[in-house]
Amino acid sequence: MPEMIGKLSFAKFVKQLAIELRGHALWDVIKYLIFVIFGPTVIASFYALWRELRHLSVDWRILGGLFAVSLPAFVAFISALLYFANKTSATLHQDREEIYDVVVETIRQVRMSQRGQKPLLLVALHGESGPKRTSPLTSYPSLTSFDVELRDCVNSSGPDRWYVRELYNIADEGRLRMVLDRIRQAPTAEYYEVRAYCIPDPIAQFQPLVIGSEDLFLAVDDPTYYRVSAGMHIRGNGFVLLATQHFEQLWNAQHPRLFRLRDATGENTSEIQLLSAAIAQLHAKRE
Repeated sequence: MPEMIGKLSFAKFVKQLAIELRGHALWDVIKYLIFVIFGPTVIASFYALWRELRHLSVDWRILGGLFAVSLPAFVAFISALLYFANKTSATLHQDREEIYDVVVETIRQVRMSQRGQKPLLLVALHGESGPKRTSPLTSYPSLTSFDVELRDCVNSSGPDRWYVRELYNIADEGRLRMVLDRIRQAPTAEYYEVRAYCIPDPIAQFQPLVIGSEDLFLAVDDPTYYRVSAGMHIRGNGFVLLATQHFEQLWNAQHPRLFRLRDATGENTSEIQLLSAAIAQLHAKRE
């Protein structure tokens, strides 16, 4: 048994020694390549190049100077092109839970990356094929997360706050209660405004959502709820600027009638009553 232990110890020693020697041998090879082969070759090449440069004509020196000046500009141009190319993209999301998850993640990313006041512009001019469900029959975590994130944006404050504006089409008392519940969850919010049309059976259209300065969502109606069912995520300052201009046109329209349900100072009771009366009048005409 002692002899076996001795043999094992000796074998371990030999193995460790081989590892150490291999490392030293590799370093010796590297030093040989640098100082014996590559070093003299590089030095000689630089010396030969320097001698040739000293005898260049004026034309070649001018061309060399132009190249040295234009190279940084070219590199900067390519870098800017790649930067803006990466900032512009479009992604399709054909599942309701998926697009709401992406919206939530985008809000969180913009909150962390963009300093100063940030816009969140929500347009929900849902086409009316009759009243829809105002609350889901089962739990959808993605929808709940969206509602929570939106409420956090509404209640934000400080230099990095959100400026939230929501624009709805409300032609049903159930839908009005749903929107008022959302408004009344933020009674002290300072940068939160809500306006609404009251148009029966409008033509279905894209529902825009602008988040910050670079992210735009265009979505289509969900047939069951006052939600969207699918949409696209478009990134780019130009797209956001165009969508913001479209939003401003809808937000400040003179016709049809716009009801200012909430101003920056709080809930507008008189306008809510006028909208409720308009909804009742719509239903009276249908009957």
